[in-house]
Amino acid sequence: MKYFTAAQAFSQTIKNLHILLKPLGFKKKGNHFYRYIKHGVGQLIHTQKSRWSHKSRISFTFNIGLACPPLQHDPRFQEAGQPLPDFPNILDCLVQERIGFLLPEPGQQDIWFEVADGANNAAVLQEVQTIVETFVLLHFAAHSVPQQLYPLIGNRHAMQLAAKLGEPEQAQRFYRAEREWAQQRYHEECQAAKHFQPGDDEYYEDEDGCIVFGGEQPDPQVWLDYLSELERDAARWGVLT
Repeated sequence: MKYFTAAQAFSQTIKNLHILLKPLGFKKKGNHFYRYIKHGVGQLIHTQKSRWSHKSRISFTFNIGLACPPLQHDPRFQEAGQPLPDFPNILDCLVQERIGFLLPEPGQQDIWFEVADGANNAAVLQEVQTIVETFVLLHFAAHSVPQQLYPLIGNRHAMQLAAKLGEPEQAQRFYRAEREWAQQRYHEECQAAKHFQPGDDEYYEDEDGCIVFGGEQPDPQVWLDYLSELERDAARWGVLT
């Protein structure tokens, strides 16, 4: 069938994805799909409708998430006191990306799909299917073990994950990289504080010749607090500092 109402076309899009993903181990909840790989990675395809959609025209996109249940179920990780749900939301994932940014460059952009009453929506359904098959599943295949998440999750989460996986040297490297970054931010804030005047929105040149814009009052203490928090976090995870 080439012609659908918007509602029928959207529903068929989800059905087509279910047919594709179910044999691969994905479970369906609402319009979303999730699977847990036995090696320790959870993979999510989260469907998001535009707030501007209406009955005769529906715009939607997909958020692609990666979770790590062994890490996120650890009490040391549960900052809010809640473990990772069995079927996570996109906000529960350590890695969150819009589907358009999984496309090869230079085509990476935030893409939305649109189906409408009276339109030939077959091309949209095929485009969704092709992108998921070609790029989303490839992304999942490339991130199916916890260590493959290291480059995507930031040094602090990577430190925690390495500690959880029993890789102390890796954990220490991630800790030191995060500490170095935070120390640099602290020094930048101190430099900015020297030049700041209330209400000043002018720019100035720092010691390295970089242009720094004024505005919000610099607060170096924020970074000192963060460094202390990072130190406590490293101790909590048994990371040598």
